[in-house]
Amino acid sequence: MYLFADAHLGVNKRNKLLYSKSFEALEHIVSFITEQQKNAVIVNLGDLWDNVTPKPAEYSFMQYLIDKAGLDVSWYGIPGNHDMITADDACAWNVLSYKEKRIKSINEPTEIVIGKHMFYFVPYFVGMLDAINEYKGDAKILLSHFSTNQMNYFAGIVDESDAMFNKFDLIITGDTHTNYDSGKWHTCGSTYFSKVDEMVSPNSIPSVVFVDENTENIASTFKRHVFSTLKPKIISDEIEAVEDTSIYVMFNDGISNKQNIIYKRLTESIEGDNTGNESMEESITHIGSVTFDSLINTSYSDMDDSKRNRLKRFCNRQIDIDELLNFSNTVSTVSKIEESVTDEVIEKPVNVVNANVVDISDLL
Repeated sequence: MYLFADAHLGVNKRNKLLYSKSFEALEHIVSFITEQQKNAVIVNLGDLWDNVTPKPAEYSFMQYLIDKAGLDVSWYGIPGNHDMITADDACAWNVLSYKEKRIKSINEPTEIVIGKHMFYFVPYFVGMLDAINEYKGDAKILLSHFSTNQMNYFAGIVDESDAMFNKFDLIITGDTHTNYDSGKWHTCGSTYFSKVDEMVSPNSIPSVVFVDENTENIASTFKRHVFSTLKPKIISDEIEAVEDTSIYVMFNDGISNKQNIIYKRLTESIEGDNTGNESMEESITHIGSVTFDSLINTSYSDMDDSKRNRLKRFCNRQIDIDELLNFSNTVSTVSKIEESVTDEVIEKPVNVVNANVVDISDLL
């Protein structure tokens, strides 16, 4: 069984190259799956599309992928918070599953037996956590679409220690775009990224999760296939963007007319501060969209510059928790990403330090 989430097909229509890259990435990953296993079970855990009503071309692309995968491949899908269940209890997956026995759209909490195991599928909807909390069935594997506080501190909706999750031995979710593996908790990650912070993050690499549904101890078969070749390349000069059909990221405050170069800004400007005399606390109210950088500058103004910059990079998902806390002598983010040129299989979950319970300045 192969599980993926957060393809967000149809996102970023303003940039045609980025728009098409999300399609190419998903096709690459589906082709990889079918090369590994001709009669695979493929599960989408939400946000296949970026919108609850995808454009016809976006539907057609998925139908093309399903046909290309072949008649022996079974598909299951739940809606996420982007392609969510509509007022008439439908969702985008319904269009693909219409009259297709091998394509199943799961619109409500449902137990499904696949292989030797029963899975509890819970789509994204108001009351989804109540459905998990009140579940009294026999399924020991939860498949859903939500983030925990540990997966994404700023978007988490529940803590992993909540007693409702004790009944499950394995939990795999969509929603969090980073690759997160901690004990029985796993995210699918994403198949591609349209946000620059995710493009440069070492924890955000396009991936798909595998478990063997025909093995008794299913958790022991967990593998994460990561596709580093789908990661945008980081460059330091425009002349390095040699392939017009590839996306590049450049850390710079400049402006480029090249559509395939995405800029990661090095500095943040304060809009509306014309006096030059206001404090940061006062001028920050003028910003239309408060950034991590501006919040950190305000909250930790007395912190050493190198520590403050490291904290900014962590909040912008450019480094992981180990590098933030100096637990490992790792190379720079740019080097790590540029050296990751081949696809990998990660078989052992990574232990993640939870630093949410203390003041971050004490840890730096």
